[in-house]
Amino acid sequence: MLIYVNKKKERYKKIKILSLILCVFFIFAINISCFKKSIHTPAQSLTQYQTLKISQNWYNNAQTATVFTNKKSSQAVIVIPATLNKENFLITAAALYKTLTPNTELSFTKDVKQPELLKKIVEALPLKSSEKTNKTLLITTDFKQAEPLIFTHKLYPHIINYKQAQKQEILQPLLNATFPKPIPPQTPLDKDKLALKTFAKDYAKNLKNILSSKKTLAFSAQNLFLQNARICLQNKDKTTCRTSSELSLEKNLTKALSSFSKQNPPQKLIFLTSEQKLETPEQLKPDEGLRFNFGSKETILLPKQISALANPTKAFYILKKHAGLNPNYVSPDMNFYKFKTMEINLNDDI
Repeated sequence: MLIYVNKKKERYKKIKILSLILCVFFIFAINISCFKKSIHTPAQSLTQYQTLKISQNWYNNAQTATVFTNKKSSQAVIVIPATLNKENFLITAAALYKTLTPNTELSFTKDVKQPELLKKIVEALPLKSSEKTNKTLLITTDFKQAEPLIFTHKLYPHIINYKQAQKQEILQPLLNATFPKPIPPQTPLDKDKLALKTFAKDYAKNLKNILSSKKTLAFSAQNLFLQNARICLQNKDKTTCRTSSELSLEKNLTKALSSFSKQNPPQKLIFLTSEQKLETPEQLKPDEGLRFNFGSKETILLPKQISALANPTKAFYILKKHAGLNPNYVSPDMNFYKFKTMEINLNDDI
């Protein structure tokens, strides 16, 4: 009977231990699940605390700004995106606003490309005047650059919550001042200038390849103004224009390039825009050029060429002469068009 009681107690003890182990396991599993959920759920505060070990995976995200602080240390670190733009400005400004005090000394690692812009943001931020402790703040775009400092001072990361940064009303005026909204084009010329600027940005590589290799590349301007644009290429010695509206932009470019040598390439790409037909000869403005068309004959004087004439009113006669006609000859089939120009400096702009 005694032996039976001991076995029963032993079995009960084993069940108790097993139940305890299972409880610990379930509690641990629930905690892990809740922790993962909190990592991926936007917090309701500006910063979201993470443990140092887990947060290291977040620094590869270029759109994340992370503040490293410790209440016991006067040292702080901010890891910001590599390039400050309108999309990530708020998290960068929010990180600075969260960390800076009037007595904060700033320093930057060599990888930070926009220190002057960041200093302007710091100057514009209304800092917390109540906190008077001296603090040293290191700003970097590469976590590895600041890693020794972070671990030496036992700094803990707080990831900036973008949704909450958007709600910081104090940052919105600073965003608008740093990245003002572009004024929409008001006139046809403004629209053409915007189209040219967009084109030069989107097709800079293709333009350079065409100009250097003289090969026709398959690309076209999305804007109708540029698809069949009249263009001129110019260097200090010559100006060559191709104004066929029936040819694509790249074909006009290729034809114009054929008159230049590799030793003396063109330096400017000139677009003719805002063209208007003239019913009768009239006084041209300083920024206006003139195009003459008569059958297959076509000649052009750019605004600078007309301004250089001793008598700019003679431009109409000069164009006829360049076309091989008698300057005094008049025909109803003759057409004059005034235009304006936009230039791209091929050495600087693209």
